[in-house]
Amino acid sequence: MAAPYFQNFPQMDYANTRCRDLTRRTLLNLDASTAPYNFYPYEITGHLRTDHLAEYYYDDANFEWMALLSNEIIDPYYGWYNTEETFNELIVQKYGTIVNSQKYIKYYINNWESDTTNLSVAYFNNQLADILKKYWRPVYVRPTEISHYERRPDDIVQNTNKILQYSISTNNSGTALQVGELVDIKSTGTEDVVANGQIETSNSTMIRVKNVTGNTFANTSVGRDLIGQTSDANVSVDEVVTLFENISNTEFVYYSAVTYWDYELEVREAAKNLNLISDGSVDSVADEFERLMTFDVDPDTGLSTG
Repeated sequence: MAAPYFQNFPQMDYANTRCRDLTRRTLLNLDASTAPYNFYPYEITGHLRTDHLAEYYYDDANFEWMALLSNEIIDPYYGWYNTEETFNELIVQKYGTIVNSQKYIKYYINNWESDTTNLSVAYFNNQLADILKKYWRPVYVRPTEISHYERRPDDIVQNTNKILQYSISTNNSGTALQVGELVDIKSTGTEDVVANGQIETSNSTMIRVKNVTGNTFANTSVGRDLIGQTSDANVSVDEVVTLFENISNTEFVYYSAVTYWDYELEVREAAKNLNLISDGSVDSVADEFERLMTFDVDPDTGLSTG
């Protein structure tokens, strides 16, 4: 029977107490891309735990650490494929509520995968804006004859579309906007929400907003009120400057916002697919791991000297 993972760690004396040397680290050559025959692809289903998987695949529950090590999983609780209940608990711990995770934007990604549009050569040449042509590639029917254009498969990721700086004219509530909170941008004196964003920085004279959508324009003639969704702060602004722009308004249609919920769900689904060390290699990997972990161990005391 294999030894449980932490029993492979040497012991040490710390504060007059005998304990395992958890500072010990080792590096095994577990790259599935360079040694594919040493691995077996496996998809987790149901509520499968690490020890259940090891018992089923290796006939030894103590080999559960093999599945974690070969997939670079550090946290066996949150790094493993979670049940829906555990996943929702994680979301609430990290973001306060599930709704929050679905409202806050983590990044924007080029949405070429969901766009099956084909453009004619004439439309591409004569009607498509020059700034958008980089998002398309030609499809040839002959070496020198283009049939049509399709979206270029570029996985472009932008952490925000743009950052705007608003000048504050009046604080209508006496409450400050909070960094990180979402804001509704309304036409001054109305309840009409014309834009949205997220506060990046805020003080008594200016506000910087990122992840903005809608009609964000403002000047002395076209006033805007920024209403904090968390703080209920109400601030009037009368001037806006674009500080940074990753995605122009013209290009915005070529990107999709990825919320924290979307991101965490993608991470969860990716964790479902594992590369397991093949059962024919597991003993040699275990032996090598034990050898490396005891490399600097005093043979007389059995204590770590590293």
